Amino acid sequence: MTSLVRTLRGMPRVLKLKLRQTLSSQTRMAEKSVHELESNAITLLHKELAEPFNVAIDVLNLATALHARVSGKLPKARIIRLLLLQRIQNDLRCCIILVERGYPLQALAHGASIFEGWVTMAAIKSEDDAKKWLSHTDESSGFGRIRPLTRKRSRTS
Repeated sequence: MTSLVRTLRGMPRVLKLKLRQTLSSQTRMAEKSVHELESNAITLLHKELAEPFNVAIDVLNLATALHARVSGKLPKARIIRLLLLQRIQNDLRCCIILVERGYPLQALAHGASIFEGWVTMAAIKSEDDAKKWLSHTDESSGFGRIRPLTRKRSRTS
């Protein structure tokens, strides 16, 4: 079993099928222009994935509305959560564009970044958490390990 097949296990069925079709038709794809391939992907997205696409757009709009309501002096924890929300919002927008254009693997990478951002944002509950996040200097690793942060947040939610 290839690593790609293992990666596909958690994906929705319709995405798995489309990804497999895309990978198996590489020779046919070489005969088409990138513009034509992206146009086909856009048509497919709006036809078969309209509901999740619209939900993602609603999330972007909600994040924008949250940013618009911010005013006055804010505690560090809230500032950091807003910064992380902005990063998540940008990653989600990139993910939407990549899916829309037919780049599912690249969209998955942004999806992982979105998850990491949400977990990190949820982990910053207090000013002490904010200070820890601000003092984190190791660029080779994140603020916290994702698995323990995920478990901690899912137990307290």
